Amino acid sequence: MNLSRKSLLIGAAMVAASLSLTGCYDAVWMRTGTDDATRDADQARCRRQSDDLFPPRMNRYMSREGYYEKGEITCTDKGNGTQVCKEHGGQYHEPEFSEQDENSYARASNFVDCMTDQGYNMYRVKHQ
Repeated sequence: MNLSRKSLLIGAAMVAASLSLTGCYDAVWMRTGTDDATRDADQARCRRQSDDLFPPRMNRYMSREGYYEKGEITCTDKGNGTQVCKEHGGQYHEPEFSEQDENSYARASNFVDCMTDQGYNMYRVKHQ
């Protein structure tokens, strides 16, 4: 690697690192000498490959169990040292379910591998 290319990569990495610390950023793939159209085509091919190898596989799971929320308890004294207590207004909350794509990590990892295998580097660039 020649000195000017190495300096460019180090400079871009430093800019990306500093911007990622200051707020929202985008991931941008760059390869020396590659125009936007070629990069976009390579990204689309890697995305298709990743989608084909690791299609969405949704899994439904319980994200919160059902539970009973106690209501107000009122007690009355029976006069002989005993009390009778009753609960009013308790409420049952149904369990909540969510879905998760079990292949999302593998798909993303495959995409990154595909791009880096072609010589691309990912940089973080602050939103405009």
